[in-house]
Amino acid sequence: ALAARLLQRSGDTKKAARLIERAWAKAPHPALSLAYRDLWSGEAGKQMHKKLKTLAKQNPDHAESHILLAEQALENGDGVAAISALDPLLQTKSPSARVCLLASRAEELCGNPIDSKAWLNRAATAPIEADWSDLDPEGTAFDYNDDDWRELVKSYGETGALIHPRLKSGLRRRDVIKPAILANHDKPKETQTMDISQENDAAIDDMVQPIEAQPKTDKGAKDKGAKDKGASLASRLEKLLDIKDKT
Repeated sequence: ALAARLLQRSGDTKKAARLIERAWAKAPHPALSLAYRDLWSGEAGKQMHKKLKTLAKQNPDHAESHILLAEQALENGDGVAAISALDPLLQTKSPSARVCLLASRAEELCGNPIDSKAWLNRAATAPIEADWSDLDPEGTAFDYNDDDWRELVKSYGETGALIHPRLKSGLRRRDVIKPAILANHDKPKETQTMDISQENDAAIDDMVQPIEAQPKTDKGAKDKGAKDKGASLASRLEKLLDIKDKT
C-alpha cells in the first residue's frame, strides 16, 4: 500500500494499481482497498465501481473482496446489492463487527429498520477484525510507534506470527461506516398525531411519575392527602383501562 502511494506521487498510477492488484491476489487487506480507492479518487461513480470490481476479481472468494463490493454498493445507495455481497459472510457463525455494521446500513437502505437495528445491536458484541484495527481514525495503515514495531519484530522472530499491536493496545480504529451515515439511525422522525398506543404509553408514564415531596402536616391532613392520592391513582387507572378497551 505504501509503495503504491509512492508510485502515485511519482505519477505512475497504473503501475501502482497493478501492484495493489497483485498484492490483493496474494493476501487482501483493507489497507490495500483504501489505497486502491485513493488511486482513482477523481473517477466518476461508474468508473470507480468498475475498477473496484476488477480488484475484487483478483481474489473473489476472500472476505475482503465481498466487503469491498458491499462498501461500493452502499456508496451507490444500493442496499440489495450490498446485502447480496455480504451474504456469504453473514451466513457464518460469528460475523465480525465490521460486517454487522455494513449489514445494518444495507438493511436501512432496503427499508428494514428492525433488521437494521438488530445488526447494529449485534455489532456491539461481535468480534473485531484484527486487520481493520491496523487503521487509525485518520485512515493511516500500520500507525505503530517504536515499541509496537519492536514487539511485532520480536513476535515474528520467535514464533513467526504477525501480531496486531493496535488491536492489542485497544487503540481507536477507523470508522466502518461514515459517521454521517451512522447518524441516520438517530435522525428524528417527523412529528405525527398521537395514536392510541402513544396515548396509552403517555398514560403509563403519567401513572409512574414521581410524587413530589410534601411538607409535613398533621395526621388529619395526611389522611386527606392519602385519600386524594388514592383518588388520583384510581382516576389514572380508569383512564388507562379505558384506553386499553379502545385498542
